[in-house]
Amino acid sequence: MILSLLQQTVRELSSPEATRAAEWVDSVIAFFDSPLPFSPLAEYMLIILVLWLLAKRKEVKPNFDEQAQQVLDHKYHQGELTKDAYDKLRQDMSLRPK
Repeated sequence: MILSLLQQTVRELSSPEATRAAEWVDSVIAFFDSPLPFSPLAEYMLIILVLWLLAKRKEVKPNFDEQAQQVLDHKYHQGELTKDAYDKLRQDMSLRPK
């Protein structure tokens, strides 16, 4: 009984499908086992790191709200705007999406 189970296991392991599976496992192990500077994994990680850093960059968007408020105040103090126009423009500035 045990001898027949061992023979069946040997037959299953010697099949072409088992050989292909073993080759695939060996290639994965070789991929991860290569020395670090020459490892494809290290190259992939470096590429991913560079792409991640490029994606995380934030473009500096100028904030014109302060400058617009200063111009509005200046025009109001010079008399170019009435109180109603000044209040309306200030309200429009506060409702504008940022």
